[in-house]
Amino acid sequence: MSRPRAWILAGGLSSRFGSDKALHVLDGETLLARTARVCTEAGLDVVVVARHERPGGLTTLVEPDGPRHPLHGVATALGAAAARGDTTAVVLPVDLPELTEAAIRALVAAPAPTYAAGQRLLAHLPASAASAAAEGAARGGRVAAFLEGIAAAEVEVGEVGNLNRLGG
Repeated sequence: MSRPRAWILAGGLSSRFGSDKALHVLDGETLLARTARVCTEAGLDVVVVARHERPGGLTTLVEPDGPRHPLHGVATALGAAAARGDTTAVVLPVDLPELTEAAIRALVAAPAPTYAAGQRLLAHLPASAASAAAEGAARGGRVAAFLEGIAAAEVEVGEVGNLNRLGG
């Protein structure tokens, strides 16, 4: 079985954050570049899912118009993964500054569908769940309900906090 691709969700509005999170610089590196680097170090090819092309030379999948919530990005990623013939996909938000290669490897080692303990949007999902994600997104559903609906299991990958607001 081939390794899944990493689909980095970088299409949010960052309204609580106050500026584009993907382009926020921490330790000399944007969150997007850092997330892509960690995924690559874990052996995954990277695709960015966003509202528009992203700088930095990364392959970007531009989301179709639709609701601006995480499940829309998950559905877009899973649909593209299925269309490419991938059996699974790792989806993750761009705002995980504590993400490690070990965390991604632990997630990928567990059979899909799984998600990281304490971080539901960091998930290893079957591409066959694309229609369930799209249906949930169309209803304005939450990622948690989608994961429950596909019987995803929680996996311990270590502490992986997200960055929702500047300064915290």
